Amino acid sequence: MIMTTKLYKLHYNFDWDKLKPVCEELVNIEKAQMNLVRNGKTSYVNEMHPHTMEEFKPFYDWLTVSMGNEFFVGNSWVNVHHPGGSTIAHDHPNVSMVSAAYLSIPDNSGYFEYKDSTWKELPTVSGDVIIFPGWIEHRTQTNNSSEDRWVITTNFIAK
Repeated sequence: MIMTTKLYKLHYNFDWDKLKPVCEELVNIEKAQMNLVRNGKTSYVNEMHPHTMEEFKPFYDWLTVSMGNEFFVGNSWVNVHHPGGSTIAHDHPNVSMVSAAYLSIPDNSGYFEYKDSTWKELPTVSGDVIIFPGWIEHRTQTNNSSEDRWVITTNFIAK
């Protein structure tokens, strides 16, 4: 585990070939999209949450153990950033901890950034899982690759 000022970075080996069709289905459900994702899609507004789906159970079993018994999952969703896409700066109010897990991050598709007096970049590769307090302002860099970048985000609430 790598720890920066306020963030933890772990790694999980996702079976992206198995998860990709599920993620595509999640972001393609006809619902209004949130304004935070630019040139991409999110399943945030959908009623289907990855943490309740069988395909994501091994990841959430692992993540729950990694987080300890202090938290429970509030909600979860998938974001896809198409070429040129990003997520604008925001935080997660009323959330204890957040997990951002990179399902697929092609070369040159941008990194996670967080504000710690100035914006700081946290390089990531596919499988990286970043855990941080909900109050930390964060964003993603622009996806400058020709492929999609996929992330699964989870909000944790203190018990």
